[in-house]
Amino acid sequence: MSDFGTIISAIKKDEADFSEEEIAGLSEKLAAIIGDDMYTDTMGEPFSANFNRTSKSSLVIVQLSEHYYGGDPIEDKELLEFVEDTELELAQEIVEALSEAFPEITFTAETTEW
Repeated sequence: MSDFGTIISAIKKDEADFSEEEIAGLSEKLAAIIGDDMYTDTMGEPFSANFNRTSKSSLVIVQLSEHYYGGDPIEDKELLEFVEDTELELAQEIVEALSEAFPEITFTAETTEW
């Protein structure tokens, strides 16, 4: 399993649970956005487009990218900052596009460790 990456979280404004069809619809729209604008991670790989359930059924996330630490604390910190600097702005653009397509859902982007 990877160590960190950039994610987008989605939660309905009324906090209702997501159906399987809604999750599929989010993933389909995200795939179209990524494909149309050729969004890629810092390694040049296309962002992932599969939203997945979390332990909270009203929250779904997509791990746009996955990265690994090398073991050196200083280099790892620099890598995390580099990924955040290069991917987060792209993820915010995607959030804006998703928000326009799904106004009933709140989307947020972040680069985080897991």
